Amino acid sequence: MIDYAEDLNCIETYNARRGSNSPTRLQIHMGPSPYDGDPHHARIILLMNNPGYTPGVSMPSDHSLVFDDWPLAGLHQNAPPAFRGWYQRPLGHLIRLYGPQKVSKTVCLLQLCPWASMRFDSSLVLPSRRYQLLLAEEAVQRGAVVIAGRSFDIWPSELPRVRNRLNPTLSPKGLDDCTWEKVQLALEW
Repeated sequence: MIDYAEDLNCIETYNARRGSNSPTRLQIHMGPSPYDGDPHHARIILLMNNPGYTPGVSMPSDHSLVFDDWPLAGLHQNAPPAFRGWYQRPLGHLIRLYGPQKVSKTVCLLQLCPWASMRFDSSLVLPSRRYQLLLAEEAVQRGAVVIAGRSFDIWPSELPRVRNRLNPTLSPKGLDDCTWEKVQLALEW
């Protein structure tokens, strides 16, 4: 596990340079959310930017939800509807094919920056990035299907990528044929 104290020092300086309404301002009250799902055992890892933040909708408890046997707890029927609904874009096709619990046990979304904001700032590099990149590398080493969904220029370049980084989806339209086949095999295993 990682200690996010180093991040907090950097975030304080970063946020001080932005106005309170800046879309890239990091929402420290949300706490760090380095991933949704199980990064150590998931067979599919989707590499993303950072958790999104919508004022009045996003809650600090969203990413800390726990439901037995649901590693990606945001897919559980008792997760807040707005939070659960967010997963429909990247994972909706898989959920319709395999069901939410199977996807919850198989997929993990790994964030480059574990801190929520309304918009990602690719120029921000926090100390926790080393840990996030290490988690991605460990997933590759253990044979998981690791797919860059965003920040193609930061995640390892040899990884497969979604076709549309503005709308990353794990679906036949969102992936090349070879990667889609690997995703299906990981879910059917």
